[in-house]
Formats: sequence, C-alpha cells, structure tokens
Amino acid sequence: MKRNKVYNDEIKVSNFKEIQIHFPGDVYLLAVWIAMSNRAKCTSTCMSQTTLHDLASNFSSVYGIDSENPLRSEDVMNIFRSHGIKGNPVLKLDDEDQLLTTNLQV
Repeated sequence: MKRNKVYNDEIKVSNFKEIQIHFPGDVYLLAVWIAMSNRAKCTSTCMSQTTLHDLASNFSSVYGIDSENPLRSEDVMNIFRSHGIKGNPVLKLDDEDQLLTTNLQV
C-alpha cells in the first residue's frame, strides 16, 4: 500500500520574490504558477503539493538545456540554500499571492 508523504513545513511563495536566477522574478513567477496549478488539481480527497525540491527540478527543466551554462536542480537548490531556505518545505500561497492571482483571473 502506497502512502502519501505528509509535509509539515511550508514556505510562502512570496519568499522567492528576491531570488533571481535567469531574470528578475523568475523563481517567484514559477512558484506562483505551480502553487496555483496545485490548487486547481485539488479535490476533496486529494491535495496536490509541490516541495522545494520539486520547484528546483521544475525550474531547471523550464530553464532548458544550455550547454555553455548548464543548470541542474542541485544548482537551483544551492541558490535556495544561499538565500537561507532550508529543508524541503511545501509551497504555499499567501495573502499577497492571492491578490496577484485574483487579478490574473479572466
């Protein structure tokens, strides 16, 4: 029987606003997109969650292949660590992000 892993630590996606890898706001925009996508996938019996490691992996995939300057998920995790982010918390929208996403809805 496969059990879902429960994460106790959470990190607000607004914590990624000051982290820049490729262009200003790149990590924050991806974190908001992923958190909103998770929300859209949620049902009454299933909650989709993305961890910090998942965000790093997604970022390196979105960044694409650059043979001159490769970016692996481990590199992204090291950037997160250099900004004081520890562990493997789950992404969470906060009030500020809620306002952003409300304004984006069509």
